[in-house]
Amino acid sequence: MLDKPKENPSDADYVTHLSGIRSLHHLKKFHTIPGFKIGGAYEIGDKSKYEFGGKGGTSLESLDAGALRTAYIAVGTPERDSEGRITNAIIINSYYAGDAALCYYFWYEGQEGNDFSKGP
Repeated sequence: MLDKPKENPSDADYVTHLSGIRSLHHLKKFHTIPGFKIGGAYEIGDKSKYEFGGKGGTSLESLDAGALRTAYIAVGTPERDSEGRITNAIIINSYYAGDAALCYYFWYEGQEGNDFSKGP
């Protein structure tokens, strides 16, 4: 385990691989969320009550684990509307498969995993 999160960690820094498909790891970007709590109580309907975890939960920092870190892969060239919002973004995160690289491999057009998933 790392003492402090590194800007570009490698597999050697962890017990498990950082990406399910190692050749795609270079596509991943990491985002940290300081103060995010695990456990606790959630009041669904008011995002301000659970945006950083449940009330009464424990932060990862308090367990000496560092801030929550999540990974994603962004695809394409952003185009903005008249208000500056990106309108064509594709963000592949770890929500559905636990790893953005695995999601990309199976679901993004042109990847070898498309055969298994019967298309992107």
